[in-house]
Amino acid sequence: MKIISTVPHFTGALSVLGSGWIIQNVLRNAKRRNSVYHRLLLGASVADLLAASWLMLSSLPEPKGSFYGAIGNQATCNAQGFFIQLSVMSPLYTAAITIYFLLSIRYRYKEFELARLEKWVHPVIWFVGISTATAGIPLKLYNPKVQWCWIASLPRGCVGDGCVRGHNAKYFLVSFAFAWIWMGVLVTTTSLAMLYFTVQRSEMRSSVYQISTVQRRISQVDNNAISRATARVRGQIESASTIPEADELSSTIEVPESQPPLQKILNRALSWSQTLTSRVSIKKSTINSASEGNQRGRVRSRRKLGSSRHVASLATGYVVAFIITTVPATICITIFPWISAVSPLVWLTLVSSTFPLQGFCTFMVYIRPKMEAYFRKRREQGALTSLLPLCCNKTAK
Repeated sequence: MKIISTVPHFTGALSVLGSGWIIQNVLRNAKRRNSVYHRLLLGASVADLLAASWLMLSSLPEPKGSFYGAIGNQATCNAQGFFIQLSVMSPLYTAAITIYFLLSIRYRYKEFELARLEKWVHPVIWFVGISTATAGIPLKLYNPKVQWCWIASLPRGCVGDGCVRGHNAKYFLVSFAFAWIWMGVLVTTTSLAMLYFTVQRSEMRSSVYQISTVQRRISQVDNNAISRATARVRGQIESASTIPEADELSSTIEVPESQPPLQKILNRALSWSQTLTSRVSIKKSTINSASEGNQRGRVRSRRKLGSSRHVASLATGYVVAFIITTVPATICITIFPWISAVSPLVWLTLVSSTFPLQGFCTFMVYIRPKMEAYFRKRREQGALTSLLPLCCNKTAK
């Protein structure tokens, strides 16, 4: 009991710090406040902060004598149960964030289109959280449940009319809490699968684009045509340069009056060769511009694919954080409650460690791109610093 009631003090404090940092980071920056993604993350962090603040208290708000360290009463127990019930908003916000990524990457939704949908997301999620949390007070559902006050029967394990408080608590626990958690799991996994399918399809399109028909035609047909045209022009120019001037020919050859002058023939040959040369140069410039356009298209495709991969990785992080924090509690409390009876220390300690960590895990996923960019910059600076002595030594020599 000491271990189970002490662990949430630390894990809950981590979530309070992580959620608080995200909230101030979003609110202090106008660009983030105008982003749909950051506003969804802000709503999730506020819900996590409210729930983690009371999860951090562990058994302290429980009525005195109900568990180790309990010093509260029924009013404090109701308050703790109310705010812990608000934690059902976290899986709903996680589902909303993954849907946001899916709409922006797969269906190419613009920011203003997502903002129109966002104005319905926050009211619905907060209505679900506040309505279910408020309904638990008149129904007398908030009672000591191991190290926290939440939806439970009193006394523990009672069924039906034998309960003083919390009649049919196990059904309310499923309908008020874990039904929303499982729905969040279903939506997030489906959205993530569709997002990864989209990224894989983008990779296939990118690889096909690199060996496209235009590229093959340039390499197989146009290069041969250019080489033949260039050889023809070079031969014409060389043959034209060997023809003697008209003045020299007039002294040795008697030209009939009907025949055009050789100077005119030479001028025609030279003009034809210049025209052919200009056509070849235009053809080369056209092909070069086409290849440059293909190169720019490949660069855009790589940037787009990299952005899709980054978003898919970010969405995966939020889903993994959600699974880590909710699956142990789901297994231990609703699906297989007999597991906690077999080894209570192991399972209840696991629940005490993971369930309050939603805000901290969200914080870790949120700052991961910033940390990766920071360490990448440090590595680049370290590489430049290591090359500086070599450059200086060469310059000195």
